Amino acid sequence: RYTHPTPGSNLRTSPPISYSEGTKSGTIPKRVGVGVHPACPKEGNCTTLFEILDLMRRVTLHTELPSAERLPLQAKDQTRLMTALRLAASHMEAGATQALGHAVTVYNKTGTVPNNERLDHGLIVDKVSGERFLIALSLPYNTTSTSTITTVTKQALSALAAMPTD
Repeated sequence: RYTHPTPGSNLRTSPPISYSEGTKSGTIPKRVGVGVHPACPKEGNCTTLFEILDLMRRVTLHTELPSAERLPLQAKDQTRLMTALRLAASHMEAGATQALGHAVTVYNKTGTVPNNERLDHGLIVDKVSGERFLIALSLPYNTTSTSTITTVTKQALSALAAMPTD
């Protein structure tokens, strides 16, 4: 879907998605995006790093946010999302641990757009101080590796941790 496998294909069309959980199952029908995004006018499912990180914020900090900023999530669904984000593979964790000097908890979602970019978005929680950091990364796919995510995370957190906390 992301690599335009057929001439004229784009991200406007999301294929049907089948799901099952316990005794529940169903299909989310095919959808065609109608949104207009200045950064990618020909695509219908375009989001910015800010939008992705804001969604991460709204999921991970759900219970702390004003009701107007919350997603319409039931408690059990928010718990499942937090568990999935915590258990997801993370290239940020090593960099965060190196920067802060001790263990952290990372809630993140990695992604790739093959031949385009490597993505990682997450909430990093310092287990000692309780400080939390929201970080979004987008790196060139063909000139970086997943270890670059570790390096950039370390650099970003080192800089943030060194800032005064007025």
